Amino acid sequence: MEEELIVRPTSEAIIWNTYKNWIQSYRDLPILINQWANVVRWEMRTRLFLRTAEFLWQEGHTAHATKEEAVEEAEK
Repeated sequence: MEEELIVRPTSEAIIWNTYKNWIQSYRDLPILINQWANVVRWEMRTRLFLRTAEFLWQEGHTAHATKEEAVEEAEK
């Protein structure tokens, strides 16, 4: 490639790598994490004020002992 390409992994890659250290048995469940992050959309055209390309992103990451518990949490 003529130009270097850098790909940032999604937050799931980081979250689940951490979860594997936190979860030793079903007694450690459920784990409910709410994540907030500022995101900048670099692929947008250049603007005088960069903050116009920035937005607040919220996502939840959970781990459950059973499928039923996971579905119940998702439906909340």
